[in-house]
Amino acid sequence: MEDQEYTGEQEHVEAAAQPANDHDTGQAVAQDEERVPLSALQAERRQRQELQQNMKMLQDHLELIRANQQGSTKKKQEDQFSELQDDDVLTVKEAKKFMESIQQNYQTSIEELKMQQAYPDYAETVQQYLPDVLKENPDLRDDIQRAKNPYKLAYFLAKKSDQYKAANKQVKKTNLLNEF
Repeated sequence: MEDQEYTGEQEHVEAAAQPANDHDTGQAVAQDEERVPLSALQAERRQRQELQQNMKMLQDHLELIRANQQGSTKKKQEDQFSELQDDDVLTVKEAKKFMESIQQNYQTSIEELKMQQAYPDYAETVQQYLPDVLKENPDLRDDIQRAKNPYKLAYFLAKKSDQYKAANKQVKKTNLLNEF
């Protein structure tokens, strides 16, 4: 009977000592959780910087697309008519300018639609690869904006990029392996 009581006391003493050990272990775990390997921190920083660069490129690309779609002609249209009063008479010259700007906007929209129909991968290719091309050579942005068909130029510049070629090379290898 004494052995049983002693054993009970031992368990009670061990149980009482247990929280102190858990507390010490908790502090050690908390200290370990606060420590992050330098390589992991550097990898996170690199990844964040790459994502920020990609986001900046996509924003620039989006601005380019918006600029091409809306164009400066819309602003010119607004400027042309902002000076006129409601009771002013529209001259033939002003009407011709207005019609030309509408025609140009219409033509630009049609060219983009034609590109999307002719090349099903147009939107994806331009969105994914053009920012890299513009990052390597920012002057191309102006060339695209001045081009007769900016959508076509943007598409073919994206297709000529090293990243596009590398991605398609990998896809071709995968397709060949799947055939066998």
